[in-house]
Amino acid sequence: MGAASGPAQRARRTWNIDQWGSGYFDVDDAGHALVRPLGSEADGPALPLAPLVDELRQAGLRLPVLVRFSDILHDRVEQLCDAFDLAMTEEEYSGGYTAVYPIKVNQQRRVVEEILATRERGHGRVGLEAGSKPELLAVLALSGDGPSLIVCNGYKDQEYIRLALMGEKLGHRVYLVVEKFSELPLIMEEAERLGVTPRIGLRARLASVGMGKWQDTGGEKSKFGLTSGQMLAVVESLRETDSLGCLQLVHFHLARRSPISATSSSACGSARASTRACWLSVSPSIRSTWVGGSASTTKAPARAASARSTTPCVNTPVTWSAPSPRPAARRRYPSPT
Repeated sequence: MGAASGPAQRARRTWNIDQWGSGYFDVDDAGHALVRPLGSEADGPALPLAPLVDELRQAGLRLPVLVRFSDILHDRVEQLCDAFDLAMTEEEYSGGYTAVYPIKVNQQRRVVEEILATRERGHGRVGLEAGSKPELLAVLALSGDGPSLIVCNGYKDQEYIRLALMGEKLGHRVYLVVEKFSELPLIMEEAERLGVTPRIGLRARLASVGMGKWQDTGGEKSKFGLTSGQMLAVVESLRETDSLGCLQLVHFHLARRSPISATSSSACGSARASTRACWLSVSPSIRSTWVGGSASTTKAPARAASARSTTPCVNTPVTWSAPSPRPAARRRYPSPT
């Protein structure tokens, strides 16, 4: 029997493992599944899953059983940070990068703790995103005593805003992202009541539209974010109360799994928004750009015309988005982080 029709090749075809394994999951020569927690390129262990299942059964456990590989989480975060490091070096970009994990993806304590543990392994650039009061309570509990980056979006009532500002009083960097103008007075009133200087971000409703199933989350017809006129109104309101220093972040959100061309277009639009903010004399305070959503590329050229056939990736959209702040750099404004 040839190698092409051996157990390993049959298992790969049956499970289609080359399309989703990402170097972490593979099959051995006998066709049994195995996991490489450090990835296929690292000099790490390869753990067969069949013997592990046998040991679990002998221990009296019944299937199904959830098995976590924390090293995979660490490796993915490190790959993301390394990709931005490389792109920023190649583009001579002087800003920084922070990976922000939205806990709505997976709120399990062990998962979030392992993602944050990557920060302790040397990067120091992992923050958390909360989109509701329960999520914010979890984020504050998981952030620990040290200063952490926390981004707050979603519906904001007085209690939600108070929780976020309490996080600022605890020593964390908490950004309240304004998506509707009506949120601004609530933030400023609660901040004055607590004696806290808030960190305010603006979600820009960019003209560029993504592609795919969730493309309506972007563009001028989006339900979320501020138009250019509304952003100007926020700036003027803060200027009237001598609070422009609170405005520190510009945010835009892509349709999830957007092609890299849409990522680049939106990133450039955000850079233009930051540059215009500098023209409005807000430049000393706006130092961060937060890119939401996810970017992807198409593996199969035959399916390239379909926006639904995209696959999440790391290096390619990073390379496309890193040069986007060049318009601001040409005008010698500070690079966003």
